[in-house]
Amino acid sequence: MTDSTRPVIALLTDFGLSDPYVGMMKAAILEIAPDAAIIDISHDIRPQALRQGAFLLAASLPYLPEPSVTVAVVDPGVGTDRRPLALRVDRRWLVGPDNGLFSRVWSAAPSGSRRAYLLDRPEYWRPIVSNTFHGRDIFAPVAAHLAAGADIVQIGSPILQIEPIPATGPEQAADGGWRLTIEHIDHFGNLITNLPVADLPGPSGSLTFTIAGESATGIGSNYDSSDRLIAVVGSLDYLEIAAPSGSAAEITRASIGDFIIMST
Repeated sequence: MTDSTRPVIALLTDFGLSDPYVGMMKAAILEIAPDAAIIDISHDIRPQALRQGAFLLAASLPYLPEPSVTVAVVDPGVGTDRRPLALRVDRRWLVGPDNGLFSRVWSAAPSGSRRAYLLDRPEYWRPIVSNTFHGRDIFAPVAAHLAAGADIVQIGSPILQIEPIPATGPEQAADGGWRLTIEHIDHFGNLITNLPVADLPGPSGSLTFTIAGESATGIGSNYDSSDRLIAVVGSLDYLEIAAPSGSAAEITRASIGDFIIMST
């Protein structure tokens, strides 16, 4: 990066915070780019939950500065032949495993604004690479070099495609309703679906959302309601089901991957 401001590196992982792994990644970054400002997007992705990681990465990326580098690590295939990648989307870099984690970001970007590179230059990695911790030994150092201004042609080789994961958009049911998937459950127990605000059908007041025998009608503008469950467009710009002053996850006993039925 050539901007005069501090380089920005963001982290998204399934590592949690009870172990030293996140701290080790930050140390590896700061060893190479000591002036980097590090943003923690989340370290509470469910272990090995690629779809959840891909969803939160795509939802968060537009809010990160340009330029910036994001290290995303949800990597059940670490140490296998899955490829290490760097992606360029406009003025943002993303670094991590080629296992579907970047598929939402990649498919949403216009083809002219995206580039992918295989990380095949070990001289930009840590001298000793653990088979089980590429986040620390490959992805963090590469991100730091990119943030410090290294040219990608020194670090990796261009490739044309990356690994996809199955499409996760709403599905229309035989009765004309729609089946939404819960992609994330946040700290408040809100059930965040895969229906973006841009795809909401109207009028919103006629919509009903049903899960586990519970329902919400219409789409509210905030969380202030006397209803047991409500539907709102959350801050990630996706429809979510919430429980005012409570937890929709606890009320419905829902899990990530469960379905919500939307009908008129």
